[in-house]
Amino acid sequence: MNKQTALLLAATLPLLAQRVALDPAPKHLIAFMGDSFAAGEGAPSTTGGDKWLSEPCHRSEENGRARAAQLLGALVPNRTVFTANGLRTIDDFQTKDVSCTGATITSGILGPYSGISRMRPEGPGPNVIQKSQIEQIETWMSQAPRNRQSIDTLVISIGGNDVGFAQIISTCMNPLEGDCHQDDHLRSIMENGNFYMPHLIGYNRLRSAFLDMERQIRERLNPKRVILVGYPTGSRDEFGQLCDKFDENFHILPNGDGYVPSNFGGATAHVTAAESLFIETSLISRINRERKEIATELGWQFVDIQSFTKTHGFCAAKPWFNTPKTAFAKQGDFNGTAHPNSTGYKVYENFLLREIARAHDIRIERPVTGTHEQFSFRLTRRGSGTQISGNLSDRFGGMPYSILHERNFTAQIKYLLNPNPARITSIRLEVSTTDFAFNPTDVRVINPATGLDQDGMLRADFTTSQYGDNQLIFIRWRFESVPFWNTTATPTVSHSTVARFRVHSILPLIPVD
Repeated sequence: MNKQTALLLAATLPLLAQRVALDPAPKHLIAFMGDSFAAGEGAPSTTGGDKWLSEPCHRSEENGRARAAQLLGALVPNRTVFTANGLRTIDDFQTKDVSCTGATITSGILGPYSGISRMRPEGPGPNVIQKSQIEQIETWMSQAPRNRQSIDTLVISIGGNDVGFAQIISTCMNPLEGDCHQDDHLRSIMENGNFYMPHLIGYNRLRSAFLDMERQIRERLNPKRVILVGYPTGSRDEFGQLCDKFDENFHILPNGDGYVPSNFGGATAHVTAAESLFIETSLISRINRERKEIATELGWQFVDIQSFTKTHGFCAAKPWFNTPKTAFAKQGDFNGTAHPNSTGYKVYENFLLREIARAHDIRIERPVTGTHEQFSFRLTRRGSGTQISGNLSDRFGGMPYSILHERNFTAQIKYLLNPNPARITSIRLEVSTTDFAFNPTDVRVINPATGLDQDGMLRADFTTSQYGDNQLIFIRWRFESVPFWNTTATPTVSHSTVARFRVHSILPLIPVD
């Protein structure tokens, strides 16, 4: 060995030893933080065992984040590397969820928090102090084999409790409080906060709190990207009508330090259409709008899911939100009231799956799918513009029938298309008088309407003039899509499930306001 080689080795070996001594960091580091809508309140596990991943926080494996992370993590292969201790397998996709029901910016994200304890029949739960969510993630980042000074993606849901989410919902459902949309004290709390509840800051201080949170996130977590998730809205039925005195004959009565269910009255029965509108506009729409403006200012990405949930409120035929009755049945307390159920949290899963897959270039190939809405038709009489609606009924041996009125009506078919990492190049409705499984030759192709007011809600109109009375028809949606990483690829064709309908000449007419 010559002198030059020896000097080079002497300079290089310490650096190699230092590098080998450290466990290699994973390539994808993702953290989730936030409040009850991040934790999964209202959707405890149904697979047996514990209801919650974290009992003090009511953090659920059904919160959408856990499922999205599980699906994406399975697509990222582990990596085998040489370390000081020999060969080591590194999981290159690692996530941490520290979300907690009841969290606010000051009490939960930036400061310690005692966890969820309210609205339990047996009285308040024990205080289990949770460290600030930033500190929890910071500690997780520093532990081997991560050893990372930054994370790749931080997903946040926060802000609702800061302006009084729980106070608003409970006031609107309480028969002793009067109409919540006319409650000046409640509006004052929403605007200015509550002196006796320092974590409740109100809209007036929301922006400054977000700026303070952003500074600490940037200094301590240094994320490459931040995704702020919007809140869903649950105040309308499948026709888009506001929930109005929806009575499920279930109420909550105070009982010492706790609450008990009662068949007296009905909590949701006290929520009028005016109060539903107040919840939607003054709470959900406003908090989403203001947080979106803040996210834009901070360079964060805002994911808006409000319109996607608009026709699945607590009074809908297929609700995505819990009432006190369904919350109590699922989790034995009332904390899940006004929160999504497990189906509602699938919305979060689909949106986050798409956003994280694209941001991290995880090449997931998922066929374009969705679930049929309960078929609610808008029938328009040609020439007059008169609109009537017809409900789907499940009868005649379980076959779904819709009744289309006369020959001079147009039926509007609705379909909810789940967010997908793929890029959709074509969508159309197909209508046939024979089952699609038998290669029909009489398929009518109808392009969906444009300028839709709901994200993911497809609509297509077709006239019934060519169908006779008692005619059975088959309807499905057809999609063409390409991978998000290769827009020049040959499109993949997929279809929705097939729905069957029978055309009738008589329909009970229901006026549409």
